Amino acid sequence: MSVLKNKLIVPHGTMKVEGVTFYQRKGTTVMRSSTSQQPHRRTSRQFEARQRMANCTALWKALRAATEPVLHGGKSSYGRFCTLMRKLPVVYLTKDERLKGASLLMPGMPVSDGMLPDIECRLGQVEGRPALLTSLRLSAGARSIPSLLFGPRAELKKSERLCLFRLRQRMPESDPEAVPRVAVRVEMLDIENCRDREPFAGIELMDEDGRLALVGDTLGDDTMGWALVRMDGDNASSQRVVTRCRLYEQYITDQAQERAAKSYGGLTPSPYLMPNGN
Repeated sequence: MSVLKNKLIVPHGTMKVEGVTFYQRKGTTVMRSSTSQQPHRRTSRQFEARQRMANCTALWKALRAATEPVLHGGKSSYGRFCTLMRKLPVVYLTKDERLKGASLLMPGMPVSDGMLPDIECRLGQVEGRPALLTSLRLSAGARSIPSLLFGPRAELKKSERLCLFRLRQRMPESDPEAVPRVAVRVEMLDIENCRDREPFAGIELMDEDGRLALVGDTLGDDTMGWALVRMDGDNASSQRVVTRCRLYEQYITDQAQERAAKSYGGLTPSPYLMPNGN
């Protein structure tokens, strides 16, 4: 660091020029290097943390493109999303894939988090057709969809609505430059629009042993993921994605980590001793 006696240089605030920072301290202009001498480290743990954060960012962008996700319990919805994503494996993507906006559909991915009762969901069949089976209790003996969902013995209140998240894993294999991407679509059902036979495009609502089932061929698509969220005002149930898509499994292996790290210039040794003393 150098102190300049020349009063001609009098920056207001801080000024950086070609690796040198000028600033005022007690009426004197001070010059110091603004170039860090610390080496850029990329240990295995640092790389894992950076990849995890990149995963969160890519999937959050996909959600935000379709809706404003509601996740309570943190300083922000995004912060809560990142916290919940820590429970999932880290997927490793190359630098080029990251720059192109790659993302991967994962079972258990959160789409909402709130205080309303959760809806248990699983993929199955109803009368031999693909279905999303839910725990949402329906009004027994109802003859119309509104009465079935919002009747006196149904679980949903008339002020509530259901939001169906459709997530599709896109991987155009015909394009060698393509990268995997997740696209999200959200459809809403409330007491007003549930009078339609198919309030969710291509999906029928059916009573399966007193519980709501969503039935349709699209639910048999192995590139799709699903989540059904209860909403009441700005509150929500806590829901996670169910999917048969397993493309992500190719990106959580040691080989995937090595491939991704190589694209960033490789890993650097940890500056700390390992438990075995090496």
